[in-house]
Amino acid sequence: MKLTLPLPPSDNERLIVAWRQRRMILSKKYRDYKTTATSIILEQNPALFTQPLFAPTFENQLPIYIIFYLKDKRRDASDMLKC
Repeated sequence: MKLTLPLPPSDNERLIVAWRQRRMILSKKYRDYKTTATSIILEQNPALFTQPLFAPTFENQLPIYIIFYLKDKRRDASDMLKC
């Protein structure tokens, strides 16, 4: 299966740093991108997907997972989105 997703937002537009809470908050642009990417993937083959973030295994088919990873504090912010 070949998917073409829109270009993700830059690292600065993706993350908001909350210094007092010592964590990184996902921005609205990132949440919108995640929604758009999930809808594009679901449009490719809706019969495979019962939930937006998980596809069950059928006979003679591999399981397909769509996972959005959170940023690791020790790594660069460009590790924010992996599909």
